[in-house]
Amino acid sequence: MPHDGLFSWGLALKAGAALMVLMLVITLSVLRGRAHIRQELDEDDELR
Repeated sequence: MPHDGLFSWGLALKAGAALMVLMLVITLSVLRGRAHIRQELDEDDELR
């Protein structure tokens, strides 16, 4: 029984870590995309 418990804990930790990494990647890509769009808007304003 303890082995099964440890296995499920390890699986839960791995799933949690993977989810955290996925959220971090999505957050970074969204922030980078917004920064890129904002930079392009600033460049358009400078051209005018």
